[in-house]
Amino acid sequence: MRKNGEKSERKHSFGKGKKGVKRVGKSLDTQSDKREYSKPDRKEFKKTDKKEFAKSDKKEFSKPVRKDLKKPDKKPFTKSDKKDFYKSDRKEFKKSDKGSFKKSKNYKKEVRSVFDKSGKSDKKVQYLDASDLNYRTKLDKKGFRNKNEDKLPTIQELDNTEVRLNKVIAEAGVCSRREADELITQGLITVNGKEVNLVGSKVKPTDRVKYDGRLLTTEEKTYILLNKPKGFITTTDDPEDRKTVMDIVSEATPNRVYPVGRLDRNTTGVLLLTNDGDFMEKVTHPKFNITKIYKVGLDRRADQSELQQLLDGVKLEDGFSQADNVAFLDETGKTIGIEIHSGKNRIIRRMFEHIQLDIKSLDRTSFGPFTKTNLRPGQFRQLNDKEMALVARLKKQKAPKK
Repeated sequence: MRKNGEKSERKHSFGKGKKGVKRVGKSLDTQSDKREYSKPDRKEFKKTDKKEFAKSDKKEFSKPVRKDLKKPDKKPFTKSDKKDFYKSDRKEFKKSDKGSFKKSKNYKKEVRSVFDKSGKSDKKVQYLDASDLNYRTKLDKKGFRNKNEDKLPTIQELDNTEVRLNKVIAEAGVCSRREADELITQGLITVNGKEVNLVGSKVKPTDRVKYDGRLLTTEEKTYILLNKPKGFITTTDDPEDRKTVMDIVSEATPNRVYPVGRLDRNTTGVLLLTNDGDFMEKVTHPKFNITKIYKVGLDRRADQSELQQLLDGVKLEDGFSQADNVAFLDETGKTIGIEIHSGKNRIIRRMFEHIQLDIKSLDRTSFGPFTKTNLRPGQFRQLNDKEMALVARLKKQKAPKK
């Protein structure tokens, strides 16, 4: 019996089964043991490991390494050591490694000048087939074949550049340029039916210029390509009555044309004739570096070491001369192709004589971009439209700055 206010004490075994044990175990594991096990570990990691790595170890590990890495890399390329570094390398480069070390624009110019004076070339003697030499513009590059080369070519002036009106009047033979200005101010000149009285006016080649009702025409520009045969001299007339190239092209045009450059009597190949003075000056002046290709026939087999001298350059009586490219054209070693931009008199023959090789035949296969494709010796033709485009481009070209 229980007294008032006292709790009953159950002596029976009800409630002591497996469920009771599990509840006790679960409560102990989730409340007390879990707190004692997990929370202290988390606190220790947050307070000690994380803070020590982020603040102390990070500063000691990363910042000193970055400072040491940046300072030595920046100095030699930004301030005073940069000049000393390049100067020292230039001196070593002249003595040892030519053509391999390039640092600045000024240095490239210095290397080029030293290279030219040294008399050595990095080019080697080539081995080519002579069958395609007639349409090559350079020995190391093939030329062009016109798709309509079998058709009758037409001359078309592609340069549409404006010129001064007084020049057109003077070239038509009316008067001088000063007198032409007076005619313009008096209102005696019309362009396309309109009166022009302003000095300094410009017109296009297609404009119709009239003076006193008469149409003014200038002499049409003429360009002829001749495959010069052997035995003809390259002059307009000869006091000894020898055969000249003018005898071949006399019926080609009513305009008076002049040969561009010279070929000696026994040399055959490409020869240009024109009445265009601007074009003639561009292709013959050495500052434009117009290259020519010659096919050379020798009296004996040439060695590669002998031809290499032409690439390296030889000293002649009138100065230093150097070939741009040299190639064997057959297995006999007697047919040679040589590319050169020098315009000195008899330069090919004199260069081969210098290396003690006698020339039996000499043929110029190309003059700049112009070749003698499908032209037999003694035949000629007028430049086609594609070649006229090259003429217009060359006339607009400016001399390279040295």
